[in-house]
Amino acid sequence: MVQAFSDHYGSCSNNFAEAKAVLQGCSICCSLGFQNFIVKSDSMLIVNMLNKSCQPHWQISHIQDQIWEISNSRNVLFVHTFREGKGIADYLANLGVHNKSLTFFNEVVSFPNQVRASLKFDQDGVPNLRFRPKKNYFCINDAIT
Repeated sequence: MVQAFSDHYGSCSNNFAEAKAVLQGCSICCSLGFQNFIVKSDSMLIVNMLNKSCQPHWQISHIQDQIWEISNSRNVLFVHTFREGKGIADYLANLGVHNKSLTFFNEVVSFPNQVRASLKFDQDGVPNLRFRPKKNYFCINDAIT
């Protein structure tokens, strides 16, 4: 982990908040000098919008334009991830809602234990499993089997 953040976006839709978080994350990557990075989101709508597979809602089209402006001069990949792959992001989102402020994390030790454990599992390549007996499939690291 190089840097993580949580922020509060006020009263808005989940799509607006997700788009704002992507924009803020891309801006942080640029300010840190990264030219190549991957943006993972569990919002298929946001990923499709950023990959130009669908048109954004008019309320977030200006955010999409700003993200494209940042990503056009860099090698940025927008990919979908299943919910199991984003436990740390959920923690940061909830923290932003509760604290109502911008918080940066520059060190792993600043996270609570359960978040550090998730980060360590991710770094070690431990798969996130999802099993849905009613759907009759399971998922390992975002690949449906």
